[in-house]
Amino acid sequence: MDELEKLNRQVEQLKAQEAENRQVIEAFKKDLEEYRDLLNQSSDPIFSFWSDGRYRHVNKAFAEGVSRPQEEIIGRTIWDVFPQEEADKRYAVVKWVFENGQTRVIEVRVPRSDGDRYYLTTVKPILDDQGRVVSVFCISKEITDRKKAEEQLRESEERYRMILENIEDGYYEVDLSGTFISVNDSFLRIVGYSGEEVIGKNFSQFTDPEAAQKTYRTFHQVFLSGESIKRYEFEFFRKTGDKRYIDVSISMVKSSAGSCQGFRGIARDITDLKAAEEERRNLEARMREVQKLESLGVLAGGIAHDFNNLLMAILGNADLALYSLPPASPTRHNIEEILKVSQRAADLCRQMLAYSGKGRFVIGRYNLGEIIREMTQMLEVSISKKASLRYAIADDLPSVEVDATQMRQIIMNLITNASEALGEQNGLISLSCGAKNCDRAYLADSYLDDDLPAGSYVFLEVSDTGEGMDTETQKRLFEPFYSTKFIGRGLGLAAVLGIVRSHKGAIKVVSERGKGTSFLILLPAVDRAPLEEFSPEEQDKPIGEGGTILLVDDDAHVRQVASEMIAYMGFKVLTAVDGREGLEIFRTHLQEINGVILDLSMPKMGGEEAFREFRQLRPDLPIILSSGYNEQDVIQRFTLDGLDGYLQKPYSLSNLREVLERVLDGEKRNDLNEDQSI
Repeated sequence: MDELEKLNRQVEQLKAQEAENRQVIEAFKKDLEEYRDLLNQSSDPIFSFWSDGRYRHVNKAFAEGVSRPQEEIIGRTIWDVFPQEEADKRYAVVKWVFENGQTRVIEVRVPRSDGDRYYLTTVKPILDDQGRVVSVFCISKEITDRKKAEEQLRESEERYRMILENIEDGYYEVDLSGTFISVNDSFLRIVGYSGEEVIGKNFSQFTDPEAAQKTYRTFHQVFLSGESIKRYEFEFFRKTGDKRYIDVSISMVKSSAGSCQGFRGIARDITDLKAAEEERRNLEARMREVQKLESLGVLAGGIAHDFNNLLMAILGNADLALYSLPPASPTRHNIEEILKVSQRAADLCRQMLAYSGKGRFVIGRYNLGEIIREMTQMLEVSISKKASLRYAIADDLPSVEVDATQMRQIIMNLITNASEALGEQNGLISLSCGAKNCDRAYLADSYLDDDLPAGSYVFLEVSDTGEGMDTETQKRLFEPFYSTKFIGRGLGLAAVLGIVRSHKGAIKVVSERGKGTSFLILLPAVDRAPLEEFSPEEQDKPIGEGGTILLVDDDAHVRQVASEMIAYMGFKVLTAVDGREGLEIFRTHLQEINGVILDLSMPKMGGEEAFREFRQLRPDLPIILSSGYNEQDVIQRFTLDGLDGYLQKPYSLSNLREVLERVLDGEKRNDLNEDQSI
């Protein structure tokens, strides 16, 4: 009995245990279904594998991802779902997890008819109680949109890179310290370095300290303001050592958080452009100087006409007065001084014409020492009050064939230049004049050796105790319009060089910083003595013998004094105020008139038109043209007609006598149409 009860109790216990197990199983099934529903509700593909590559479980998202029902996938292998190559890659990962028991994360591609999908898959081992891998569990996160965005970003970066590599302008990026972190090929071509030589180097290593500091300040300005700079000029030393000027833009490089990480910009080489711009400015400056000279020429032409007419009246009247005085008259000295000063004024006018290119040299034989002595008073007032002027002029100097006016210009230019070299300091200016024999070696050492012959030369030397000149200044010393002064004097020493070379001379310059400067002018000496002036006694003999001269000039002072000079020589004088009146008088006295003195510039009818009218009425009529302009400039306008004579105002009685004698004796000036300038 006891044994039976014991068995019944065991049966009851087993039934209870079975009922409990059924409840557990039902609960597990219910939990499993809930778990499967939960997995199927996930938008992320979830699946698991057996060790042989068969799918143990897949959720709905996975089945939809591969476009197959779940029941067709579970129990099948990877190769049944994916192409061979793709399946091999996936199984290799599954196998590795089974063998190593470690989790791996991989990126997989799922081919679909509507376009490939990309997933980031975590492959995790499932272990039993013994720690053995019984299956692997996988969960995937779709990253298709991210992949597309990354691809688009890569494509965009590639396009951006291609653009940067193919543009002519350079591109650069630097960090906050100014270290290059990125440049394109065009930038490297501009700076003349390779990428390895630039990347990782600070920009300050490629420029001078002053330019580097300026650029640092500019970067800082962009950093503080946040505003880009469109144009900034940066000086860059190439590998070869030459300096290049680069026009760059500067803007900030920002992080995703908006903080400044560095700077970037476009770089353009403007070295050649700057050189061209500088050349353009220099050309414009030279053009302005040329225009100034042209304006000076116009001004000088007006002065030559009006000023020379006034000088004509002064010089002519003084000349007549001198010839009327007896040799012992106490007033002769005063009149001679008037004549001398008037000639100096006429020289000054001719100098202006020559300076502006409207005049020519008038060559004569002179003692250079006498020219200097005549200028001493003018030179003394032309120099600084702190400068002392010392002379050393040799006696019995050989003559030189020069234009006296141009020699005075040379002397004045050199003395003024020496005075300015002293500045505000006390100093000494020495002016020496003498003669020396020069061999070819000595002459060859002059500035711009013109292969001058060895021989006797007269020298003019101007020295100062000023600050002297450096080598660079001496190289540019004779350039037109070059000056070390704040305001230059135009041609300056270039004019001196031109005059000296035109006189077949040479220039030597010796200068050293702190030891002053010396200019030495060499002019060929001639054996002949200077031309002697006509004495008053030589002018007393009348040459008119009752002849008649028609004087045509619009200036009343010129008509008055020239009429007296002509009458003094024994001629009868007829006067007219312009070419039209002169023609009327000429027609009235057609056969009576022996010659015409005709002014060039007149109202109503000028000298050129009147000249041709006179020629038509009497082709054999001796006509002398008179003007303040230089002879060579005037006669070019009368080449075909042929002048008989020319008088440049202001002229003296001796000049007038010489021309009238030659013309009225029938000796026409056949050489008038030849260029007698040097």
